[in-house]
Amino acid sequence: MITINYEKIGQILKESREKCSFTQKYICDILGVTPQTVSAWENGKNKIDIETLARLCQMYDISFPEVIKSASIPKPVEAEKKKDLTPREQEHIKKYRALDEPGKETVDFILDKELARTKALEAAQKVVQLPEPQKPVEYIKLDIASRGRGIETHLVPKEDMDKAIKLSRKYREENED
Repeated sequence: MITINYEKIGQILKESREKCSFTQKYICDILGVTPQTVSAWENGKNKIDIETLARLCQMYDISFPEVIKSASIPKPVEAEKKKDLTPREQEHIKKYRALDEPGKETVDFILDKELARTKALEAAQKVVQLPEPQKPVEYIKLDIASRGRGIETHLVPKEDMDKAIKLSRKYREENED
């Protein structure tokens, strides 16, 4: 996507008109527009329509594609994706652009090395996927007395102890009858 710099178009039109020794009044008469309109085009205050620009290029014997190319401002990819960048990332880009060429080369070198290191770490983590460590389970010895069977010993996880005691009481009550 490109943006047109209408001030640049105006500057080109004015310089070309003056090279041809045309007055603004002469251009107004040919195009049927007011002097204010021609002045606004040449000062970049008003946008000129494509047909009129093409006609003026022909009158001034200048290349229409060259005028468009000279006045085109490529829209940076960052501007299109600026909404995807964090303020910190936007600040990094501003700082990078302010660097001279050796500074940019240094930053590029560091970024390349850090990216390679990060990718290597990610690859290593994928290869060696260790399971999450489990905390050891603590058991408590629970002796349950029952009629006719004597004492039964059970190992119960400590976290289930309250549940085991309730079940033990219930079991005892059922067997006391």
